[in-house]
Amino acid sequence: MDGNDSGVTLRPAVPGDAAEVAEIWYRGWCDGHLGFVPDELASARTEGSFLTRAAERVGDTTVAEVQGRVAGFIMVVDDEVKQVYVLADHRGTGASACLTNTVVLADSSADCKNRANAFG
Repeated sequence: MDGNDSGVTLRPAVPGDAAEVAEIWYRGWCDGHLGFVPDELASARTEGSFLTRAAERVGDTTVAEVQGRVAGFIMVVDDEVKQVYVLADHRGTGASACLTNTVVLADSSADCKNRANAFG
């Protein structure tokens, strides 16, 4: 998949991406959830748990690369987005928009496009 003006290149994840995806997922999850979820859930979400889950979900994952490094990812099952995370230093750069746009482009239905346009 080709990039765009933001310098982001998208491609299907491969098993070798699991560790980078897990790190991005773990960091992003911590940023968004710690302090807002029960302690039991936070203690269950270890770095290792994200690595296990990332390795199991490689087939559902598209990664965003910037300058040859994984900067973010999206996991989609059927027509449902399950996860979208981008490294903190790539937030606001268009990486997440590139990732989410792949879902909209894959579903050409008018309903999907209308929902995407309403989302922003």
